[in-house]
Amino acid sequence: MAEQDDFSRYGYIYLIKEKSSALDKFKIYKAEVENQLNLKIKVVRSDRGGEYYGRYDETGRNPGPFAKFLQEEGIIAQYTNPGTPQQNGISERRNRTLKDMIRSMMSCTNLPIFLWGEALKTTNYILNRTPTKSINRIPYEVWNGRKLSIKHLRVWGCKAEAKPYNPVEKKLDPKTISGYFVGYPERTKGYRFYCPKHTTRFIETSRAVFIETDQERDEEESFSFEEITLNHDMPQISNEDIIRLPQIDSSNTQLGAEHDVNVIEDPATFKQAMTSEKRENWFAAMKLELNSMEKNGVWKLVTLPQGCKPIGCKWAYKTKLDSKGQTDRSLDRNQALIPHVSLY
Repeated sequence: MAEQDDFSRYGYIYLIKEKSSALDKFKIYKAEVENQLNLKIKVVRSDRGGEYYGRYDETGRNPGPFAKFLQEEGIIAQYTNPGTPQQNGISERRNRTLKDMIRSMMSCTNLPIFLWGEALKTTNYILNRTPTKSINRIPYEVWNGRKLSIKHLRVWGCKAEAKPYNPVEKKLDPKTISGYFVGYPERTKGYRFYCPKHTTRFIETSRAVFIETDQERDEEESFSFEEITLNHDMPQISNEDIIRLPQIDSSNTQLGAEHDVNVIEDPATFKQAMTSEKRENWFAAMKLELNSMEKNGVWKLVTLPQGCKPIGCKWAYKTKLDSKGQTDRSLDRNQALIPHVSLY
């Protein structure tokens, strides 16, 4: 169950087993929000799900417990028409973003699928701390009224060595427990770990070492260079058992010439492009690319905010060739003379 504020875009996530529990979670959300912000919830917009809308039969609408609670509290309930999720676009886009992030996070790890709930809470935690275009601010800062720190963020699903509190730990017991980082605990400064080989599979602690890079792939394989003594009693192979391969005439170089693609060395940097023989063509291509970006409104010049670092960009130079490795003659004269340049 997802709750999102329309003004700040700050969201809450509640995991429920049955839809009938939606009212209980909403009461918890309502009490916390109104107490912390000193504001009242005025409007609740949702779809026509049974947990929100109730039932609609031949006698008309029969409001459910959720709808009756809104009426008692004086909260206006707004419902979307059937089959029109665009009327509640903010929540629908949020749900799609959450699902896409969960799918990406789960596919990058080997963790079991039942941890999707931990991934869901982590994605909501990240989105609340990510700038959004709708308000051009960070939802966490708007909701809480204070600056945000993201130094504690870690890669979800990475390996970790966690050190939980154990008052009965013996001197020779292991100091840490191997596990996987699966999220951030609620109301606590720390991390949440999944330890499949431990008696307590989920532990929470602030003391841990994170292994965010795949060190197994970086390890070099060890090869043995010991001498191998061949057995001279091996069976003899006759000439009839030898498979003869067809010989290729090396004098026929037409095939190699036709498929010799990308033989032109394009400059890798701006300095190389400006010192090459085709520097005038490269300069014209860069000017054409900048004019195209300016015409399409790719960027907007603004003042760099205090405490922020600008992201650099790079020119990519590429000469357009056809399937035979020659300059594409099918282009018009101007395109054939100007190489292809991209800025990213």
